[in-house]
Amino acid sequence: MKLKNFLSCVLATCLVALSFFGCYRSDVTKITMFNMKLEQAAAFQKAINEYKKLNHNADIVLETYGGSQGHHAPLKAKMQSDPPAIFPLAGINDLYDYMETIDDLNDQKWASLCLSSVTQDITVDGKIYGLPTTVEGYGYLVNTKMFESAGVDVMSMYTFEGMKAGFTKLKQKIDSGSLKSEFPDLKAVFAMPAKETWVIGEHAIAPILQKDFANAKETFAAKTIPFKGSELYKQIIDFQVSFTDCPNNPSALTSVDYATALNQGFLMGKYAVIQQGNWVESLIKDQDPDMLDDIDMIPYNVPDGSTDGKFIVGPSCYWTINKNASKDQIELAKDFLNWLYTSDEGKYILTKDADFILPTGYADVKGLSKFHKRVYDAFKSGDSIPLPLINAAPTSWTQNVAGANVQNYLSGGNWNSLIDDMKNRWREIRATKN
Repeated sequence: MKLKNFLSCVLATCLVALSFFGCYRSDVTKITMFNMKLEQAAAFQKAINEYKKLNHNADIVLETYGGSQGHHAPLKAKMQSDPPAIFPLAGINDLYDYMETIDDLNDQKWASLCLSSVTQDITVDGKIYGLPTTVEGYGYLVNTKMFESAGVDVMSMYTFEGMKAGFTKLKQKIDSGSLKSEFPDLKAVFAMPAKETWVIGEHAIAPILQKDFANAKETFAAKTIPFKGSELYKQIIDFQVSFTDCPNNPSALTSVDYATALNQGFLMGKYAVIQQGNWVESLIKDQDPDMLDDIDMIPYNVPDGSTDGKFIVGPSCYWTINKNASKDQIELAKDFLNWLYTSDEGKYILTKDADFILPTGYADVKGLSKFHKRVYDAFKSGDSIPLPLINAAPTSWTQNVAGANVQNYLSGGNWNSLIDDMKNRWREIRATKN
């Protein structure tokens, strides 16, 4: 009898527990956060884990994509199959592509704290539709030890002529073998991952677009591209190729990818320079933190000297919220982003683990590397080339058209014919979009 009563009590307790657990689980709100910042995925996951400790009924799933695949196709596929509550837009082009899907975020706490310079391209009729993820910048990352050993002052390369002289001097030292004992793996001055169309197209073309357009909104409105800087574009590409380890066989560069150039090249001491940005700081910390002291950044100088001393800086993408999600999902998405960008815990993770420069202008300045601080200083001074220009060109044009045509050029294509194709494709895409 006692055993029967005991078993009844145990069964009743289990039923109550199961009933409670069922109610608890039914209150959980689940959202997906679609992320395009590959290098910061671990930091975002850490932030999600911390937020969930404070909000037990929140279930946030991080899905990350990035690297060489670009962002347009993966985002489009995701939006058609399983729309996330939080997703990134790369700029004004994406803004208008997804305008019917995204929520107005003007009333959010972070919106009043952001600098107007980083929200202007995601604002329409006074309404802010996206939270700038971070402020980024790029130019040429350089191994200072290698240049110093060659007798080159890194600061002397803040102009194109100075950069050309510095690269040439280092190349002569490499070719003569005089640096072999100190840097046994050093093969060439420049690592050029021409397989990545976003490197040779999207990023390489920013100072060229500035020849035609003053800002992102003017770029977006342009039905055609004059391409005043088309010859400068060629000169930039030729300049970079001339300092690689295959200057006489540039087609070989079209098989060099991001990881080979950066992880197995520049960071392994095989190359002294790579076109890159401050977003790789976290990656370098993970691979070889001691190397951060040896890396600096010089501007993306172009041959006519018009951009001497200027870094390419600005927000590269923006967090947006899917207004077609459920009410609970939208509330959770907004609360999480507010916590992430305004709470002490969230800001700490973004600035310490992701090495972000926040859209409010805040950064962990003391913790920034030399090259990251270059970007921060350029952002604060305002003397820079606006990064959002590249995201205001016709959708996929910078990569699928400009980048692909540069690959064709490296493989022997005629430059003028390729420029004509770039102009025609700009006009064709604009005609179908606007």
